[in-house]
Amino acid sequence: DLTRLYKGRSGCWGTTIPSGTNAGSYTVYYKASATTNYNESASGSVAVTINKVTPTVTAPVPKSLTYNGSAQALVSGGSTDWSVLKYSLDNKSYSTNITRGTNAGAYSVYYKVDGDNNINGVAAQSVSVSVNKAAGSVTTSPTAKSLTYNGNGQALVNAGVGTGTMLYKEGENPWSTNIPSGTNAGSYTVYYKASASTNYNESTTDSVSVTINKVTPTVTAPTAKSLTYNGSAQALVNAGSTNWGTLKYSSDGSAYGSTIPSGTNAGDYSVYYRVDGDSNINDVVPQSLSVSIAKAAGSVTTKP
Repeated sequence: DLTRLYKGRSGCWGTTIPSGTNAGSYTVYYKASATTNYNESASGSVAVTINKVTPTVTAPVPKSLTYNGSAQALVSGGSTDWSVLKYSLDNKSYSTNITRGTNAGAYSVYYKVDGDNNINGVAAQSVSVSVNKAAGSVTTSPTAKSLTYNGNGQALVNAGVGTGTMLYKEGENPWSTNIPSGTNAGSYTVYYKASASTNYNESTTDSVSVTINKVTPTVTAPTAKSLTYNGSAQALVNAGSTNWGTLKYSSDGSAYGSTIPSGTNAGDYSVYYRVDGDSNINDVVPQSLSVSIAKAAGSVTTKP
């Protein structure tokens, strides 16, 4: 029997069939050795190719994510049976590290396998991933101001702080970034919430009750005049004043008016004064002062 001999492109003849590891083109030479009855045969050759392997890729799976202020891995579970899977957020810069995202929003995660001399590359593919917005909240609630009527519009609350822009409204008015104001004394309800932002949804709506209190007037009391009977009606006091409302007077503690009471005859009088309040001004309870009209000097107008 003939003995078959083989060799690769370089190497020695032998009975073992040459092997190859890397992908590429090979030439295997072969011939039959000499025997008792035969001379060695002429050598021949055969071209052989080891093809590159094409990796099988298990696609990464998008994670279910909600914004938490930190960078979070966007996908999990990607793999390949040859080489390594690489990732990118822009389909330009790739890394073996799984891509991460911090802010809420939509992301595209690209993945591919880079080929080499033995492995075919796998073209980039992508999966879509969303980081959902977190629940919005008011982190510092607005607080009611301590207010008293002053005739002007006054901001009703101290500003709050939230995960988005703070919005306010009073009653049925539209939402605004401006803190509502009130002028008249009374009760108000200020509603507030945090608007949606890049990473947070709009918060729930809450409210705070605010009161603008009535103002209590400061009264400068009228002063008694120094009077002597002169036959005519005379104003009994020098006018008082008040910083709110109108000072009113009475000679009997019952009928009040803005006119200062007068007296004609000599004698003792009581002058009452008060401030009548309204929806914005508190009443000032009646007070009084005593006034005397002294008798005039007597005289003989017709001599006997």
